[in-house]
Parts: sequence; structure tokens; C-alpha cells
Amino acid sequence: MQRRAMVCVLGPEMADALFNSRQEAVGKVIRINSRKFTVIGVQEEIEYLFNISENDFAFIPLTTFDKIYPSVKDVLILCSARSKENMDKALDQVTNALRRVRHVRPDQENNFGLRTQDLFKDRVAGLMLNVQLGGLAVSLVGLLVGLIGVMNIMLISVTERTREIGVRKAIGAQRSSILLQFLTEAATLTGIGGLTGILMGALVGFIFTTIVDWTYYVSPYWAIGGLLASALTGIVAGIIPAWKASRLDPIEALRYE
Repeated sequence: MQRRAMVCVLGPEMADALFNSRQEAVGKVIRINSRKFTVIGVQEEIEYLFNISENDFAFIPLTTFDKIYPSVKDVLILCSARSKENMDKALDQVTNALRRVRHVRPDQENNFGLRTQDLFKDRVAGLMLNVQLGGLAVSLVGLLVGLIGVMNIMLISVTERTREIGVRKAIGAQRSSILLQFLTEAATLTGIGGLTGILMGALVGFIFTTIVDWTYYVSPYWAIGGLLASALTGIVAGIIPAWKASRLDPIEALRYE
């Protein structure tokens, strides 16, 4: 740093691409933008993040960068704390060091910005929220279409079973029993559809995460919520057909052909 030395540290993928082995890279001279640099080390391999490699790079001293590119004013410095517990202490140390280097007086605000992983986490959370809202909108449209379809099916079922309803009423079945029967049938119909959808979604998620090598997790709360939403859709869709069935006159129902 003090001598503005023309040296560099290579990422493991860069070393593998240029030399037969990473050990062989140390001490060799390479060219970066037509300038000669001596390799003094190879960085340890970093695990992939979202299937994106972070091992293809070449580090040079910051003072050397200032010497080569004096016109560049914006510089990004990456720092890491020793542990999560020391994060606040590390932020204070970085802030104090940058204020000293940039000659910021105590009464002045920082003329630089700090970004932590919390910002990245907040952005990912915002992205996931948008994805969830989009999925919710699509699901609501699907539920609306399903509600109309189930209602039509149940209305047809009531029409086809008019005589059966008349027989039940003739032998003493109450309106509440007829109402409960058709609501149960509608809820069972949509519940089976919801269960099928959950199983298919879990299977597709498992296949996708296996391909991209991501962690797979099925939330039981969302699964139960989806199943209850499906059953509730059936109940809502079956109210009108069930009410119509329960209000049928037994004499007219028995005469129905």
C-alpha cells in the first residue's frame, strides 16, 4: 500500500484459467489492462450466492489503483466483521476510519455511504413481497373462476337431483339437512382440488430447487391456508345452489322428471 506496488491477488477461477495450478500462480507476472502485475497470492474459494460466482476477480492495492486511475473518484470498499455480534462495532470503526481519511470535521455529516447486508436483505424481502402479491392476485382470479365453475356445477347437480331432494323431504329431512349436504359436497369438491394443487406445487418446487441447488422448504401454514381457502371457496360457491335445494317444495320435487 505504501509503495503503490504493482502486485495483485487473484481469485481462484482467475488463477485456474491462467495457470496449471493455484500454487504455480504465485510469483508470476500477468497483465491487467496492459499493465504488468506480480501475483502475490490466490484468494480462497467463496461459495456461490444465488448460483453467481464470486471467484473471478483480481485485487490490487487501493493506492496503486489511485496511481493508475487518478480521475476515478468513486470507490467501493468491502469490509467484513469477525462475527455478527461485532457488526455494530465494526460499522463504527469503518465510519471513524473513513471520516479520518476523508478529513470530515466532527460538526460535518458523512460524505460517504455505508451499505450492509441488511439493505440487501430488505431488498430481497421487498422483491419477495412483490412476488407474493403477484401470486396472490393470480390466485384470487383463479379462485373467482373456480367459484363460478363450482356454482354452475352445483346448480346442475341440484337440478339433476330434484327428485332425490323431494324424496328426502317427504320422509322428514329438514331444510338445514339439505343445506348442509350440498355445502359439504361443494367444500369437499374444492378441498380435493386445493389438496391436488398443493401437492403439485410442492412437487414443482422440489424439482425446481433441485435443479438450481437451492434449499427446499414447504410452509405448513401456507399449505393449510391454501386448503382452507379452497374449502371456503366451495362453501361460498355452494350457498346459492344449497339454498335453492333446501327451498324446493317436496310435492313439486317428486313430480319433477
